[in-house]
Amino acid sequence: MVPAPFYAGALAHSNGLDCTLLDTADDPELLDSLRTAVRTARIKVLRMVNTQLIELYWAIGQGVRLQ
Repeated sequence: MVPAPFYAGALAHSNGLDCTLLDTADDPELLDSLRTAVRTARIKVLRMVNTQLIELYWAIGQGVRLQ
């Protein structure tokens, strides 16, 4: 399977920046690096969300207990 091209700066359109098409088939190390960066960022976000939810539930429980 040939990897799909990756659009560098896909969100840059709204910033008026030039988007460059990268052919990841020519650079498998780049593709692996990008996948790792995305995976790492997703895990970090999930942990942050979980922490915030725990703090919210704790605050709700404290509020209910004090009523």
